[in-house]
Amino acid sequence: MTHLLEERVLSGLRHRMLDPELVSIFVREYHREYARRSSSLSAERGKLERRLAEAAAKVDRLVDAIANGADEFTEVGGALSKARAERERLSASIAEVHALP
Repeated sequence: MTHLLEERVLSGLRHRMLDPELVSIFVREYHREYARRSSSLSAERGKLERRLAEAAAKVDRLVDAIANGADEFTEVGGALSKARAERERLSASIAEVHALP
């Protein structure tokens, strides 16, 4: 009895899932969601790239400060380490966004 019920349910599902109209709706919705997600990822990538440029510029400014005699200030070394870590974190985040489909 259970076997027959399972067969009827599965047969009905197969029939409905292969309905051309349902397949068309699914494909349309998939493409709509893909476009939305792509747009969202593109915006996120842009934000990350701007923040990466800011972090890289900060590293450059701190390196210049050290080269021009600011090495006597211990805060510059700490700020440089933080800026480099932020730059690396943002680079990794951008790589993750690029890796997404």
